[in-house]
Amino acid sequence: LWDAQTGDAEHRIHQGTGAVTSITFSTDGELLASGTSDGDDGESQTICVWDATRALLRSLHREEAQPGWMHFSPTDSRRLASAGLDDDIHLWDVESGAHLRSMRGRRIAVFSPNGRFLATAGFTPQGFSDMHLVDAESGESRLRMVSHADKVLSAAFDEDGGKLASGSRDGTCKVW
Repeated sequence: LWDAQTGDAEHRIHQGTGAVTSITFSTDGELLASGTSDGDDGESQTICVWDATRALLRSLHREEAQPGWMHFSPTDSRRLASAGLDDDIHLWDVESGAHLRSMRGRRIAVFSPNGRFLATAGFTPQGFSDMHLVDAESGESRLRMVSHADKVLSAAFDEDGGKLASGSRDGTCKVW
């Protein structure tokens, strides 16, 4: 962990033998989640949740592909969405370590500012990329948007959650 003001390294966290492929702080800065690609084949994933003092709180293991994306629920940091490069999203209860649900065929998961929804990205049978607005509690899709001619690589909500932006390999950004 680096001091952003001085550039000095404050702490070193050692998670294991694999490459750290994804990392994210909770909105309040109290938690840090790191995801690794474990083993020789890089096909399994471990997510560790740390507190700000470097203490390991929980180790989550579920995905069978490298973690490509992680995002804490912004309202309470009790849930963590993780997306592996196998196009599956997993939702976790950070406190208990329980796996809450999986969403197949989705690569990106971003919580809305109020934590009620996840914006997810995946692919249509025609090869286009689509975005879904998913209820974070039930996992049900509330809105589907066919968005880009190629993979969505990034997504973000604005501060109040009224707008969603997506960026794609096709060279476009869209605001919804």
